[in-house]
Amino acid sequence: MVFGGGAGVEFPAGSRVDERYEVLDALGQGAMANVYVVRHLQLGTLHALKVLQVPTRAIRERLQIEGQIQGRIRHPNVVAVTDMVEADGSPGLIMDLVRGPPLDRLRREVPLSLDAIITLGTQILLGVQAAHRAGHVHRDLKPANVLVDVVEGSLVAKVTDFGLAKLLLPELQGATATRTGTTLGTPAYMAPEQIRDARSVDERADVFSLGALLYELTTGVRAFPGDDVMEVFDAIRAGRAVPMRELRPDATTGMIRVVASALLPDRDARTASVDQMLAMWSEGRGALASQCTWPPEITTQVSAMAKVLADPIVRSASSSTYGGESVVVQPGLVQWEDSVAKPPSRRRLSRWLLVAGTALVVSCAGVTAASALAAAAFGYGYLQWGDEVPPNPIPLAYAEEDPELLAGRFDLVAANRSAALGERGATPNQCADPRPCLELAAALLWAQDAHAWGWVELAADQSRGATDDHRLARRLGAIVRGSALVDDAPERLLDEPLAVLILGQAAALDPADRTAMLLHRLETRPDDVGAILARARSDAANGRADAAVTALDGVLKLHPDHVPALAARAALALDGGAFEEADRLAQRAEPDPLAVRVRASAQRMLSGATSAEPAFAPPSGAARVAWFVGNAEASYGLGFVSEARESLARAAVDTEPLDRWSLVWLRAQLAVSSAQPAELAEASSELRALAAEPVSPIESGRLNNRADLLDGVRALATKDAALLDRAQQGLASRPRGEHWDLVLKRLQEARRGVVGGPTSDPCVFRSLRARWLSESAPTLAEPVLYEVATGPECGPFGVDRAARAEAWVRWAEVRHAAGVDEDARRGLSEWERLILGTELYLDRAGALDEALAGL
Repeated sequence: MVFGGGAGVEFPAGSRVDERYEVLDALGQGAMANVYVVRHLQLGTLHALKVLQVPTRAIRERLQIEGQIQGRIRHPNVVAVTDMVEADGSPGLIMDLVRGPPLDRLRREVPLSLDAIITLGTQILLGVQAAHRAGHVHRDLKPANVLVDVVEGSLVAKVTDFGLAKLLLPELQGATATRTGTTLGTPAYMAPEQIRDARSVDERADVFSLGALLYELTTGVRAFPGDDVMEVFDAIRAGRAVPMRELRPDATTGMIRVVASALLPDRDARTASVDQMLAMWSEGRGALASQCTWPPEITTQVSAMAKVLADPIVRSASSSTYGGESVVVQPGLVQWEDSVAKPPSRRRLSRWLLVAGTALVVSCAGVTAASALAAAAFGYGYLQWGDEVPPNPIPLAYAEEDPELLAGRFDLVAANRSAALGERGATPNQCADPRPCLELAAALLWAQDAHAWGWVELAADQSRGATDDHRLARRLGAIVRGSALVDDAPERLLDEPLAVLILGQAAALDPADRTAMLLHRLETRPDDVGAILARARSDAANGRADAAVTALDGVLKLHPDHVPALAARAALALDGGAFEEADRLAQRAEPDPLAVRVRASAQRMLSGATSAEPAFAPPSGAARVAWFVGNAEASYGLGFVSEARESLARAAVDTEPLDRWSLVWLRAQLAVSSAQPAELAEASSELRALAAEPVSPIESGRLNNRADLLDGVRALATKDAALLDRAQQGLASRPRGEHWDLVLKRLQEARRGVVGGPTSDPCVFRSLRARWLSESAPTLAEPVLYEVATGPECGPFGVDRAARAEAWVRWAEVRHAAGVDEDARRGLSEWERLILGTELYLDRAGALDEALAGL
């Protein structure tokens, strides 16, 4: 089949690709890629298939690496690569199918207000920002590589073709690389350093291209026009662009600044990052500037453009990245859905105004900031109460920055707010003054209590006023419900101390964002002990235990009886193997549940081979559950498996569904450690059941991610390819799923006898990886086993201790097979020191001991 004068592999309608996709239609062809619409045969979903026409060995290797990296970018403003296929001998990418027009066509045919331009520009910057954070430099950013779709009555810009210019670089050297329109990049948008040497560019080349793109989006003309490529290049090197203010007098100061700075020829003087561009373009609003209310006439026009022509996908797929050839659109089987936008209902409009209803709202429909704020306050009242006048809020007097929260006394905040507020949702207008509810949420998050998000949602639901606290509750509620871009929430809430405390402890958010929020807070308020505690916990979770200890010791020096600090410090002592210190510190923090859990573990470790219950045992409530969990974790690490399982069973009796998260996850880790597929299946089912409880969407996603991880581990253990595919598809569909997907990929490699690259998986999964590698490639497994046994990633108690013990036994087996019996005896000795019970790896250790004795 030939399109537009180029040749490629023929895929007629109805043909199969990779046995999973059916070709529905041919969209077009460029110099280096053919594009098709395909349907996934099992899922019934539509995708774009881009088949590269450079099937050399080098391009295959680079495509595989690039596809893996690009596949991890999951952002609303990026066209995602979701799969890689072999298409009749040629490599292909499966991508999101976007139905809207490219930005250059939209700009020509649809009149855009300044607010609309700001909104679309913000979305483009957010997409490129996500790619840069994933390690991608685009190298060919231009309006034709941005698609604009209509999603639920709003325009959404999506950047496409990330990384492919870099991928194809060596293939395009030579004559074709200098031909007008076929360079790596498009001349009018290329940075001077990219003109000189496209192989050595960094993020700042994309910054330049974005400057040219935003210039054209704002003014309607190119920053560097011209038909002669050398004339364009000369203008770029000299920085000869007409000042944007002359062409668009109403452009904001931020827009003028960001474009002028991005188009500087000297890359060292140029804006250094997309982060800085976003801050200037949005004038500090960040992702909030990506939301607006679109007039129906605009969305209708854009929807009609998508319905009439199929060229959006073709133009993006066949851009100058592939040589800039013309595209011939082929009519065929694809019938685009009728997505003509309808005017939003009063309910939907009020919901949107609630999500974005602050003085920072960008309104594409011409609503002023003041009226948007008033509409937000009224709109939610209408949503909640119909035509009735909203009742007056119940006033509660709380300081703007509560002294208990500032002092980090999460225990007092939880106790006092719980006593004042009662049970969640028990009374009308319970959170009409949202501050105490949000403060309770912050305290519960410190206790890793899933009920925290319910209080945030209740505060958002009952916030109908226009105070800072009401706006804050609504914004947090939007994040909890998933109505706002979670990845960008920290960026626009840095100046809200309570928001920083809540989001800075939200485990489902990106760790780097959480840390950045807390650091920002501590720069302005170094005496905020609550933020210090949250930062210490983050440091500990990310392998910076020394920094966490220093911070907590500083708090305790000033406040010796600070319960949350004592409990956190006790937990660090336990993780470091200082069991007596952990017991002593935890005792001072009782009845804090974390302290009780730490003390139960510490006392069980100190009791050693004696399995008698420690002297103290809380009679009821959360502390009793914590005690059983702590005892179970320590017992398992010592080799007393039956005792551990009994403790977990007793803990489950006293727990409500939302309180079972840590208990189920611990049981799942025990199942991973002991290779029990049936228990993995049970733990996965429980996690999914918890995800269906009234928790926030981001927490639900977190629970489902872990359930998919367990399903993936079980699939690898039982060689169930279909289950593994479902697990990986689930992880690919959710935020933060890429981390666990990488863990599964490393485990797959171990099953095949491949060491694989580095990963930051928890100790128990490192141990499983080492176990499977030792079974498939013992010689390669030796250093991996030794790392698990001796490295800092695996701790001295609990599941980590069991993982280290298993690694020692397997390492000893490998060394014995290599004839180094001295090492083998050392491994056995270390196993015996760690495991005091008789239910972990005894058979392997005994068999090796007999072999060493010559029996």
